[in-house]
Amino acid sequence: MMSASTKTIAALVGVLALLLSILGFGYGPWATHQQAIGEQRATTAYNLAIDRQKREAGELLAIEAAKANAATTALADFKTEREKHDVENKSAIATLAARLRTAAGPAGRLRDPNAAAGCGGGGAGAPGADPARVSSGADDAAQAGGLFSAGATELFQRLTREADDINVAYASCRTDSLTVREVLK
Repeated sequence: MMSASTKTIAALVGVLALLLSILGFGYGPWATHQQAIGEQRATTAYNLAIDRQKREAGELLAIEAAKANAATTALADFKTEREKHDVENKSAIATLAARLRTAAGPAGRLRDPNAAAGCGGGGAGAPGADPARVSSGADDAAQAGGLFSAGATELFQRLTREADDINVAYASCRTDSLTVREVLK
């Protein structure tokens, strides 16, 4: 038979074994529960940080979008203004070309705007030149009336045409450039 102290020791060992088994099996679920609580806290903190970053990014996006829209509007206004100036410039070129053709007259020769009527060609002859020689031919009579020589008139008209061609080419290239920029947007 067992003595009371042996029974007590056996009971203690049994209780201790029971406690160890409870602790062994009970610790796992408790630890899992605590881990879930920690993960939930971390997830909440991360979600708050992500929400804050999304708000900041949205605000930054709104600011940058407003800047881009303002720049686009300014560029469109500039383009519209530039096109008005281009139309005005083309009109001025056409008007000046027509005036130049009109100024050439039926003979196709330009008149010197600085020559005084009836005062001679201002270069038709040297001072003291023979007056008969100055008015001896049709060209000399035309020079006396203040007309530029045929060569000078042709030079002025050629240079004007070349300048007009350059202006038209610039306007054309500019239009192409603007079209390409619109396509690349």
